[in-house]
Amino acid sequence: MTGDEMGPKGSAALPASANQADVTQALREHAEVLSRRRSALSSERLAMLSPEATRDLVHELQVHQIELEMQNEELRRAEHELDASRARYFNLYDLAPVGYCSLSEQGLIQQANLAAATLLGAPRSTLVKQPFSRFIFKADQDMWYRHRKMLVETGQAQSLELRLAPHDGAQLWMQVAASAANAANADTGPPVILVVLTDVTNRKLMESAMRESEGRYRALVEWSPVAMLVHAGGRIIFANPAAVKLLCARAAAELLGKPFLDLIHPASHPTVLASLKKVSDPGGAALAGLHCLKLDGGVVTAEALSIATSYDGQQAFITCLHEVSD
Repeated sequence: MTGDEMGPKGSAALPASANQADVTQALREHAEVLSRRRSALSSERLAMLSPEATRDLVHELQVHQIELEMQNEELRRAEHELDASRARYFNLYDLAPVGYCSLSEQGLIQQANLAAATLLGAPRSTLVKQPFSRFIFKADQDMWYRHRKMLVETGQAQSLELRLAPHDGAQLWMQVAASAANAANADTGPPVILVVLTDVTNRKLMESAMRESEGRYRALVEWSPVAMLVHAGGRIIFANPAAVKLLCARAAAELLGKPFLDLIHPASHPTVLASLKKVSDPGGAALAGLHCLKLDGGVVTAEALSIATSYDGQQAFITCLHEVSD
């Protein structure tokens, strides 16, 4: 571009008050003026070229055209890969079965996937810039604050279980995994907190039901008038108060760890072993008469009902003893 093309005569003076339409029209007119001037200069120069120079120029233009076509093809390929990457991102992030959230250092929601919006009980479009703590059950908010503060200060990933309180009033137990990550602009951007939400409500309900069931079971066993021994691997691992009394022990600790057969008269060993063999499968039961040895040296005749069960993850037997000496 020559100096006169850039001078005041070639430039379009734009008033400060011109609107967007006027600016666009003025730029277009200026571009047309420059195009006509370049075209006139090009025509004058072409007329001065020799046939050989003209052929070289045409060759250069053809090579340049091919280069542009190759660049255009590369741009289309890159755009196709970008579209495929966006589709994979959508499948991995938006359609993930667990909730994903990115939070600011202050705990404000910056981004959330569809599962997170469902768990938080709010439309996805309304979550941005909302405090994440707003959706946490009030009694668990202090725990979240402590873990978030520790994450920001140390950069160490945090894992905790807390309750969410969606707008519908239900309480959901969440396994929350939080980690720190750099922002898009790592040089100037603040850190980002990445949060993964996994719904563990069903597991929590099952654990609660199991604790209640275990409590009822222990109460029944503890207060049962029937002597009960639990033995695994041939040794006593539990004895209820009725068994302690029947075997004349001072406390259950005297029985725990003792070989089960040490409490059975040797004459009854074959009967006991045969009964336990019959009930090797959980749910099986066998009834037999036997003689038990008391810790004070006495002997008691009893009916023994043995049941196969599982205790602390191992195969065990429950043997209920009913005294029939009289």
